[in-house]
Amino acid sequence: MTRTVDHHQAAPRLEAPRSEAPPSVVPSSAVPRLDVPPSAVPTLGVQALDVPPSAMPILDVPALDVPLDHHGLLVQAIEQSRLAPPVADRYAVGAIILAAGGEVLATGYTGESHPHHHAEEEALAKLAGLNLSGATIYTSLEPCTARRSRPATCTDLILAAGISRVVLAWREPTLFADCDGVGTLRRNGVEVIEFPGLADSARAVNQHVLSPTTLLVSPTTLLVPAPTRAGLR
Repeated sequence: MTRTVDHHQAAPRLEAPRSEAPPSVVPSSAVPRLDVPPSAVPTLGVQALDVPPSAMPILDVPALDVPLDHHGLLVQAIEQSRLAPPVADRYAVGAIILAAGGEVLATGYTGESHPHHHAEEEALAKLAGLNLSGATIYTSLEPCTARRSRPATCTDLILAAGISRVVLAWREPTLFADCDGVGTLRRNGVEVIEFPGLADSARAVNQHVLSPTTLLVSPTTLLVPAPTRAGLR
């Protein structure tokens, strides 16, 4: 007996097996929290030491000899000299003293506190008793080595103070005395730096000495006050 197959009969449908339902998600609010104080949590690493500041070591670092603007500071010293009252028989000089670290320690100008006081003397007097080793003094005029108004010259005062460097603009003329400040300082181990390019600026402040004004005494007589080597310098 022949079996007839009807090709138009619907074939049985095949369905893929269903996967199991995904696990339910538990909300974070349902997770119990553990309240653990931070102090109960162990720390790793090096534990900080509670050391008072007074117990910390102090490093004694000497002041560094910083580069200084010698030219600019010498210009300032010349400006200081403009404060000196013009007197026919003394130079108008300005001085500045700097520490090795660059701090301005003192300034001075001729006749600042006394008519006979020189600029270097005025500045050094403000630092009396201090050790000025490593300091620099800037002066518009070469420190004097011959003096009639005081027993100690400016060069002597600089050496006694222990200043290690002198920076100047103008060597003293032989108008009042023969000066050897540069040579004396160098022979005693002091560094001397000269800026002859600033000498004209220092001279300009001293026209009352170098080119004194002609005074009219009578209609027929002119008196030109000339400084003598016995001046206050």
